[in-house]
This record gives sequence, C-alpha cells and structure tokens, in this order.
Amino acid sequence: MKNVLFLGNSFTFFNDLPAMMKKLCDDENIEVFTDSVTRGGAYLRQFTDPADELSAKLAHKLGERKWDTVILQDQSANPARNPDDIREACKKIAALFPENTEFLLYQTWSYRDATEKLASVRMTYPEMRRKLREGYTQAADAIGGRTVPVGEAFALASREGIDVYCSDDYHPNEKGTYIAACAFIRSIWKKIPSSAPSGIDAVTAAIARTCAASV
Repeated sequence: MKNVLFLGNSFTFFNDLPAMMKKLCDDENIEVFTDSVTRGGAYLRQFTDPADELSAKLAHKLGERKWDTVILQDQSANPARNPDDIREACKKIAALFPENTEFLLYQTWSYRDATEKLASVRMTYPEMRRKLREGYTQAADAIGGRTVPVGEAFALASREGIDVYCSDDYHPNEKGTYIAACAFIRSIWKKIPSSAPSGIDAVTAAIARTCAASV
C-alpha cells in the first residue's frame, strides 16, 4: 500500500484527480490511498504560511499517516512567472516530510493557444509551456524530486486532436485529468493503466494513454 498526498488547487480537484487515480489503480490491482489538500487558485507558498488555513490543513494531514509520495502543484502561471517562488515553496514543504518521501512536481500546461486567457499572461503557447517546464524542473531539482510532465502530454494530445481543456481555456476537462492520472501512475508504478472513465471513448482513451506514456 502506498499513501499519496496531492497539494494544489483547482487543476488538481477538477474531475477529482486523486480519486480518478485511485480508481485506475484499483482496476490494475495497485494498492494506493490518495488524499489531497487543495483550494482554488492556491499557491504552494501558502501551504507553509501560518496565517493561511492551508498550512493548518497540511499539518493535520501530516499527523494522520506517513505519506510515501507527495505531489506538488502550484498556481497555474506562477512557475512560469516566478520560478524562484515555487522553488522556495517546495523547499519549505519538503522540510516538513521525512527524508525518504518521494516528491513529484505536477508540471502543468500552457493555457489554450490563441485565447484571451493565454493573452492575459503575455506569453505565447510555446513560451508558457517552456517556462512552466523550466520552473517545475528547477523546483524538483531543489528538493531531489521529479517532474511529471503533464503539460507535455497535453501538447501531444492537442496535436492528436484531443481537446483537454474546459470551456474556460485553462482548466482540464475529464480527458485532461485522465492524461494526468495516467502520467502519475506511470511515474510512480512504471505502468500505464488499461481502463478509463466511462465518459471517455476507447479510441480517445488509447490515444490519451499513449500521450501520457510518451513524455
């Protein structure tokens, strides 16, 4: 049994990524317990801010059980805009856990190309994608963790004609969350699940799994 804790925001709780990963693992006879501490728009630095309720919630989770794997996901644009901030936040969070804890950085994605949402951050699609990759990689290196390049898998899926975004052009839809879940299972257990949520057709699910396995 492996205990996995997600720390993040709506990119994690949309479509309930922790629960989807648990269900896919159950289908593969992989024993896992998943839980999360999330809040819409949260920055990782808030999880160690004594004045923020996220800090108290994380402290409660720390007292509940030993977490084998901790998945860290920052505010959607922050790693691209302020890589120093996520790096220092991850170092503070990592210091709260035992030395043998596995840390995975949930490398997220550029906002949908050619949209007002993307224009709001004054970056192109390739630029935001690259800066997110760099920001998450630097943070992972700082704590001896690894990145899970979900954003790269999203780019592959988009090229394959799979729409991974909600109508707001930045949150993941169910297919996007499925890609993320497959990517985490591959990273932790070196396995790609064979099942998929009922709302995703078999052909799309197969392409999504290939994208998750290719990054």
